[in-house]
Amino acid sequence: MSAFVRLNKQDAYVTSYTAHKTWTIPSSEISSYGVQVYIAVTSSGDLYVENLLTTTDSQYQELVYRNLHHLYYSRFSLGNPVSSSYFNYDQTTLHHSASRQLFESASLISIPKEIYGHAIKPGSVTLEAGTATVYYVSSSFLSGSYIVSTTVPSLDLHDDGEGKILDNNNNAVGDIIYTHGHIVLTDTTTVNAFLQQPDYTIGLQGSHTVYTHNYRCKINDSQLNYSQNPTIKSGSNGYVYDFATGSYFQPYVATIGLYNDANELIAIGKLAQPIPKSRYTDMTFVVNFDI
Repeated sequence: MSAFVRLNKQDAYVTSYTAHKTWTIPSSEISSYGVQVYIAVTSSGDLYVENLLTTTDSQYQELVYRNLHHLYYSRFSLGNPVSSSYFNYDQTTLHHSASRQLFESASLISIPKEIYGHAIKPGSVTLEAGTATVYYVSSSFLSGSYIVSTTVPSLDLHDDGEGKILDNNNNAVGDIIYTHGHIVLTDTTTVNAFLQQPDYTIGLQGSHTVYTHNYRCKINDSQLNYSQNPTIKSGSNGYVYDFATGSYFQPYVATIGLYNDANELIAIGKLAQPIPKSRYTDMTFVVNFDI
């Protein structure tokens, strides 16, 4: 059983906050997460489709490079910003972190929007890999063996919170565009090490907007002073027990339900513990839930 009190329009409102979800993505599962890794390489002269090298997801390496340059590096010369009409999605106003330089090759790690939300949280990105030994078939018969091994150095990269990717010595090796979910490795040694790594792990926090619906349920001192609990009535004749008829008796609020105009229950809020309903002061209960 229940008692109803109509809410006023101003008693319902929506607020929002940003929630940061942590992601740890191993290289063996990047495809299932929707993460794409692209190779970007520049060349000189005119472009012909039949001469272009392809990379992940059938994207041309040269075109990936030109897209990166146009979006993020066209306003920079030798790493320093110059006067230009281009907007390159600066991630900071700090001069040191604002400098960018794109060399002849790069690697792009593209994080899907479902993971990063409206932006990757600054300072949350890591890219880690241990030292690895990689074996490949030699193209030279002079090597004396068809199988040759090479050691790939470890990676311990992180972002500085201002749009730069740093190694464990805090040397800049790339850039990150938080609002696009793009991690661009530009240092040649780092790019080669990353592309040869058989196993690595990407860590980050996505920023997701959560909307909270709030409902202020107000009751004045004269409302809801009668209990709806059926146990206060005698089972034989339906009379209310004497203890519930005195002026000192206070019903307790244990559950609050929200109904639409058709009297259909759409949400239930349960109190951690029942609260006595006051006969002398107005009370307000706030029900909120996230969507």
